Amino acid sequence: WSVGDTIWTEIFTLTDNGEEVTDVTIDVTGAKDASGNNQEDYTPEAEFNIDTLNPSVTTVEVDTNPVYEGNLVQIVTVTFDETMLDDTTSDPAITFSAGTWTSSADGAYDGTDKIWTETFTLTDNNEEVTGVTIDVTGTKDASGNLQEDYTPEAEFDIDTIKRSEERRVGKE
Repeated sequence: WSVGDTIWTEIFTLTDNGEEVTDVTIDVTGAKDASGNNQEDYTPEAEFNIDTLNPSVTTVEVDTNPVYEGNLVQIVTVTFDETMLDDTTSDPAITFSAGTWTSSADGAYDGTDKIWTETFTLTDNNEEVTGVTIDVTGTKDASGNLQEDYTPEAEFDIDTIKRSEERRVGKE
């Protein structure tokens, strides 16, 4: 109780059930004043929202398959299932399973804050790799909930092997 016994404060801890609930109400019943009079009926109003639902990656798309000598640039587009935190503190970390990649540092969310696009350039290591995966980690939704773990899938191939031409000279 507060000084003057007019304000009751209680702290509740929410269990993280991975849910999203809007317009949560709180009903108050059973109180009595110092003279023993029952409280008047209170009509609950929406007090707050609950969001403990973790965001997840719905798709990862690339613009080049395969990445080859003539095009070492890969634009990666990641779509999330809800609005993400767009304040540069939790930008997605993009990790390739093969190759040496450099970000162009142009990663950004679109106007909905659900789609992240970033450009990468492959270092030409004269390699051939099939089924390169892209992992996405480190993001949070607009409520601050951490991203669910994403299971990478094969997105594209790399083929930067320099082919040599073999010529045979025969006797005539």
